Amino acid sequence: VSTLQNGVSQTLAGTSGSFTPAAGTYLMSVAPVISNLDFPAAYQTLTVTAPPATFATWAANLESANSLAAGTISTPAADLDKDGRSNLIEYAFGTSPVIGNDPAPRMPAAQITATELVLQYQRDTSLTDLTFTAQACLTLGNWKAPGEVGAPTGFADTLISTNGSIQTRKATIPRASGSNCFMRVKIFRP
Repeated sequence: VSTLQNGVSQTLAGTSGSFTPAAGTYLMSVAPVISNLDFPAAYQTLTVTAPPATFATWAANLESANSLAAGTISTPAADLDKDGRSNLIEYAFGTSPVIGNDPAPRMPAAQITATELVLQYQRDTSLTDLTFTAQACLTLGNWKAPGEVGAPTGFADTLISTNGSIQTRKATIPRASGSNCFMRVKIFRP
């Protein structure tokens, strides 16, 4: 048994109402009173999660935490730490835009196996303001997603594992095609 903390009571006028609690877990109770008659309360646990992070909130928080002028990190194409990764790429793959060459375990990594060209990367699904798309092309600049007309034969992007909100994905192209190829992960912020 625990003591109720920070109790909030709201009287509704009519048959509906709303409130906006902070993130956390609550015990919600509804106790109807109809024609001055008290009815038994119904209880239910309510879990409220924080809204998903966005590039703008991420940038603003880092600017504030590092005493930087507003807009220093919020420009997606800028590269404050001069490590060759734009601010949007730093956000997408969980690296720091203020520490140059921050270790990047989630950045895409290419490899060649006996049977495939492989591009493995990690995607944070909690970053709901981004779209991650594996792309490949036979001629540089003519990028295609898996299944798209003109994509290299056998090009696929598969989910390998999930750990919390982090997906490990693998884009592959069979080496049997005999063609040279380029692969990348396109990050798009609508």
